Amino acid sequence: MTTDLEKLDFNTAIAALMSFTNELYKNKTTLSRAGPWKEAMETLLKLLAPFAPHFSEELWQELGHEGSIHSAKWPTWDETLIVEKTITLAVQVNGKLRAEITVPADIDESQAIETAKKDPKIDGMLADKQVIKAFYVPGRLVNLVLE
Repeated sequence: MTTDLEKLDFNTAIAALMSFTNELYKNKTTLSRAGPWKEAMETLLKLLAPFAPHFSEELWQELGHEGSIHSAKWPTWDETLIVEKTITLAVQVNGKLRAEITVPADIDESQAIETAKKDPKIDGMLADKQVIKAFYVPGRLVNLVLE
């Protein structure tokens, strides 16, 4: 959202707001009205303020804040919290998609290839064949070429 606003990409900024709002709706029963819910609402209003200043100002006051929302600190984020711990790799055999595997995001080439070979869908295809070449595209796919 911050980057979108800096680049004046208003459409994608608004799309991010809509996505955030949808996630809040999905999780509203798990978020309590106090701590996490209020913090999420405050963040949403701060992000909405450039687009709907009067509306967000009024809701800011409804949340119990005395000062203007436009004086509030802009939300920040922790990059370590958005790092994916696992990724999904496509597994191809002779160029055709045959399976998908979920692996640690920091997996190396040899581990990715071995994990792909051990997948039940792939293992059966390898029973009477030999892998003559294996390709790994980091974060995307493993392609096994059989004889």
